[in-house]
Amino acid sequence: MARPLRLRDDLADRILDLPGVEMRPSRFGSETLAFAVGTREIAHFHGAREIDLRLTRAVIQRLRGDLEADARVLPGGDALGASDWVAFRFTRRADLGRAAELARLALGANTRAER
Repeated sequence: MARPLRLRDDLADRILDLPGVEMRPSRFGSETLAFAVGTREIAHFHGAREIDLRLTRAVIQRLRGDLEADARVLPGGDALGASDWVAFRFTRRADLGRAAELARLALGANTRAER
């Protein structure tokens, strides 16, 4: 099994490869690094194996069935769609592709939201 920090670092590299994404301190916690596009924070880590992603309520609603079927996805609030955010738990290298896909969705949703 891959080391947790190595997985997190590899996922961070994949997210930073997305166009316009920068790393900066999170507005949700001083100890947390975040990924942002423009003025919008689109993701931040919680520890070595979990990332919060700002998919937006519209994207969560559109993908609800798919997100609910994925045990790695956790609601950002009391229920899926109650928040703009979802959490994603990754424990192995195979999970990183899905996490990066969700980060791409977050980027697209939040780039449109800024316009």
